[in-house]
Amino acid sequence: MLLQPLSTKHPLHFSLTNIEYNQKNKCVSIAAKLFVKDLSEAVYKSTKQLPDIITNNSDKYDAEWYKYFCENFSVFINDTKIKSCNFEFKRKKLNEDCIWLFIELNRINSIKKIVVKNTFLCSLFQDQTNLMIFDINQSQQSFNLSCEHNMAIAEY
Repeated sequence: MLLQPLSTKHPLHFSLTNIEYNQKNKCVSIAAKLFVKDLSEAVYKSTKQLPDIITNNSDKYDAEWYKYFCENFSVFINDTKIKSCNFEFKRKKLNEDCIWLFIELNRINSIKKIVVKNTFLCSLFQDQTNLMIFDINQSQQSFNLSCEHNMAIAEY
């Protein structure tokens, strides 16, 4: 079923991404929260097919979410780019008007420096804000990113 782009707008253009490093498991967990309508519209803009996730919580569109994530989120750990093929899409969770995307990076021995480029929804909204929260090596840092200033750099 092909749907028209969602026309309902909201005044807040915001995403939240948590990045946690588990030193024991040598794993970085990434949880990104975006508005469902915004993410659907961003996927529609690139594929011309509007995912029906508001009424359909199936796995049918997981590949589109994963592709969108990989195209708009880059990670460098200790000055080495983590290739998007190393991102492991774990699951998604719908929560009212938001969707959480859960991604993992495995076999990360240590983190001394992390650089993240986040352009979520910048193709739709020039006033997009992407809040990043890092919880790495028992230290928490947060970054308020915009479409113009879209990189967070943290050293430990």
